[in-house]
Amino acid sequence: MKQNPRPVLSAAPRYLPGSRKRSILLIHGWTGYPGQLYFLGEELQKAGYTVMIPRLPGHGTSTGDFLASTARDWIRRAEDAYMDLSIECGSPVVAGISMGALLALHLGAVFQPSGVIAAAPAMTFKNPGVCLSPLLKYLIKEIPVVSENESDDPEENYIRKEYWSSRRLSAVAELLKVRRRVRKELFHVDAPLLLLEAGQDELVTPAAVSRTAGMVSSKDSITRLFPGSGHQLFNGQEKQAVAEEIIGWLKARFSGE
Repeated sequence: MKQNPRPVLSAAPRYLPGSRKRSILLIHGWTGYPGQLYFLGEELQKAGYTVMIPRLPGHGTSTGDFLASTARDWIRRAEDAYMDLSIECGSPVVAGISMGALLALHLGAVFQPSGVIAAAPAMTFKNPGVCLSPLLKYLIKEIPVVSENESDDPEENYIRKEYWSSRRLSAVAELLKVRRRVRKELFHVDAPLLLLEAGQDELVTPAAVSRTAGMVSSKDSITRLFPGSGHQLFNGQEKQAVAEEIIGWLKARFSGE
């Protein structure tokens, strides 16, 4: 099994201490890593929040690790992180991007978080072939992806090579297992909900947000559109505006805590 030849520092989980009464769990997406949430986490800490950013199993290390991880592993890690944070800080807010948004919605259905923030939830996909991966994985192992130009950051280049240079269909099938479970649970999400949509999302369709909004039970659900953003809302060109929106939403609902 291929192993990472050196630690990827930006894939390390983070714990940013702040108020014990105000906390938030941030969950990265499928093939993502904690470093993509560092900026948002630091902004939230400046606003007084305790922030936990876990690393999902199989992510940020190597292809072999990724292919050995499953939907069950990712769900269990999100649940464990929620329990760890709630023991220390009470009922946290949960937030996630893409598959991380699905995991945040799962936590919203199973536990009683103070609120849920779902950015570009991986509910509907622009590539219709994604939904065929449970069958295609027996015929095709992976599909190459045209890579962007290399970054000045060698760690990001390593992550790109290991995770983004192709789509491993067995891992896509595991992502769909997470989606299937969360779809069944959405009715039980009744916490305050902030849904964030990327206007230039290259992976999920606008229906991903609208369908989620229509299936939850929350009486306090709002949607915000960031027209210039791609899928990585928390780490994209409008990341400052996204952070300000999230902090404003949190202050409006939980300022008395």
